Amino acid sequence: MTIEQSALDHLAASTAAAEEAREAIEASRARVAGAQDEVAAALDEQRRLLAELADALRRQDAAFAALGDR
Repeated sequence: MTIEQSALDHLAASTAAAEEAREAIEASRARVAGAQDEVAAALDEQRRLLAELADALRRQDAAFAALGDR
């Protein structure tokens, strides 16, 4: 094998490895984006539940206040 052929083979292998790495990075970015969407949805749900809890506590306070007025 000539030096030129060896260099071309090495270049082809390096190019293939770089392409595989690029594809792996893109897949990783897609997984991260999906995870970020899941986290955002979970935070929205948490905010909704906290708002419900705050509302329930306000109603409870009002009920206790009404009992105290009797």
